Amino acid sequence: MIFENIKLALFSIKVNKMRSFLTMLGMIIGIGSVIAIVSLGDTMRSMFAQEYENIGTGLAGVYIMPEDGYFTENDYFKIEDREKFREAMGDDVTYVGFRYMDSAEARAGRKMENIYIETLAENPTAMEDLTIKHGRMLSDQDHYNKRKYVVMEQGTAMELFGVENAVGKTVNIKISGSEAEEYLIIGIYENTDSPLMKMMAGSGPKYAYVPEGALITEDSWNWSLYFMMDSDKDMAKKLNVTEATIRRQRFTFREKAKQAKFYLAMYELVFEDEPTTTEQIIPIHNNAIYVDDRYLITEDEKQHIVETFFSSIQPLVLKSFSPKEKKKVVILGKIAEQFEYGKKYSEQEVNEILKPIYADYMTIRRYLIMYGFMERTRDGRQYWLTN
Repeated sequence: MIFENIKLALFSIKVNKMRSFLTMLGMIIGIGSVIAIVSLGDTMRSMFAQEYENIGTGLAGVYIMPEDGYFTENDYFKIEDREKFREAMGDDVTYVGFRYMDSAEARAGRKMENIYIETLAENPTAMEDLTIKHGRMLSDQDHYNKRKYVVMEQGTAMELFGVENAVGKTVNIKISGSEAEEYLIIGIYENTDSPLMKMMAGSGPKYAYVPEGALITEDSWNWSLYFMMDSDKDMAKKLNVTEATIRRQRFTFREKAKQAKFYLAMYELVFEDEPTTTEQIIPIHNNAIYVDDRYLITEDEKQHIVETFFSSIQPLVLKSFSPKEKKKVVILGKIAEQFEYGKKYSEQEVNEILKPIYADYMTIRRYLIMYGFMERTRDGRQYWLTN
């Protein structure tokens, strides 16, 4: 039977040569296109992952943003805040600074170039490991002594001075909103960004780096603070353990921190001054599976989530099921109110209650079980609200 089918297929190909050729050509083009698209996607993903790694996996920033959008003197970071942060973190951080960035004009004689100025504090190479072609990189002493030094990109130096090696020359830099000041060029760096990053940056202004101490004073108001932590690889090397051990420990600490925040909120709720009605934490339902900060929900937050995600309360209609854990708790709690305590439901009865509420009722049914709002028998024949 098989051989007969093979013979028939070969005969059909021989008789209909043009149709067979076009069919194979279409298949080749289709398969080739799929392979090309998948390969391109994998390449782009690895390139972006590499760029993020180059930026620094241990880089983090802290920003201040008042709720009303208006800053006061107490809403900014000061130099003493930076030093306190460094002292508190100890050897765990390799860099702490404000990383002030602004647009500026660089002038040499009649020539002018638009640039971006960025400040670097103590241990500047931890934040920006530049490829220096001429001169040197900024040092800790430049920062401490508030020297008016600048490290400039080689293309900017060429445009301003006509030569790549402009070390020792001076340039007038006018930062937005301030008077022009004279800076001494101590280093010229080469832009070693990948072709992808260069394409994304375009032909815009290049960066120039100055000591943070030269621009940031005791009176400066800074709304962001950056710090660089050791990477998992560096930390594992220091402690003589594997990177997997470091990642697992980070996860453990993060989970413990969530629990600590939750129990602290519970303590304040019980022992501190009685909160207003809107500030009260909603009770945790019995049999809650994941007891952590996702349950730190005030009555005010609960009301806001209900109004946002439900298009109707009577009858109850859910617009969308949020992926955020805290919002899931509120949504599932509201849906659980549609069931009666002490009553056993068949799976069909549960589905009939959930279908008018949300189209993907099976997802809701599954999460009601996962989050401990409901229980069911092993065979799934009966469902009921937890006690």
